[in-house]
Parts: sequence; C-alpha cells; structure tokens
Amino acid sequence: MSQKSQRGTSRRGRHGATLLIAAVFGLLLWARLLLVTNHPRTAIADPPVTPAAPATASAPTDTP
Repeated sequence: MSQKSQRGTSRRGRHGATLLIAAVFGLLLWARLLLVTNHPRTAIADPPVTPAAPATASAPTDTP
C-alpha cells in the first residue's frame, strides 16, 4: 500500500471517532436538559365538557 492511502484511512477513522464522540456527548446533553427543565413526558387531554341534553323519548324525523 502507498503512504497516501494509509494516511487517508487513519484520517477517516479519526473523523469517524470524533463524530461518534460528539454524537454521544450531544445525546447526553439533550437527556440532561430534559431532566433539568422538568418537561412533561406525556400529555393527557381533559375530556371536553358538554352540557347535559334533556332526554327525549323520540326525535322527529324528516323522512316520509
């Protein structure tokens, strides 16, 4: 192998390792911020409040 190809391989591996370390550090920072900010993990909606309609025996229909 030539000197040029060996140098390119080690450089590529070094950049890959740096990128991996940066990604791990970013994920740890993101997780820490989620814990510190006390952000809710789930959102539960309240059921809509509807007024109670009076009960009727039968409703008139428009069909003949």
